[in-house]
Amino acid sequence: MIWDKATRFWTNIDVFKRDHKANILAVKALYNGHADEQQQKRAYFFIINYLCKIEEIGYFETDRDTSFALGRQAVGKILKGIATDSDYIKGTNL
Repeated sequence: MIWDKATRFWTNIDVFKRDHKANILAVKALYNGHADEQQQKRAYFFIINYLCKIEEIGYFETDRDTSFALGRQAVGKILKGIATDSDYIKGTNL
């Protein structure tokens, strides 16, 4: 389990990994602008933790794979920073 400062919400990441259909529906609802609070949280955690894999090691055997993984993690960390850090609102970290 992890504690996320942005939502003050305990979540078990394994639940989000197992239920891919609900994750995809949550991301679609978020994109279309009609996601409820739970769908917004599910989409956020799915994007940050599963798609961007910010908690995993980003180094692999080839430079190409390492660059791809670190780029994906960089996007996830920026999104998480925007959600949790007030300095991003001021534009100081971009």
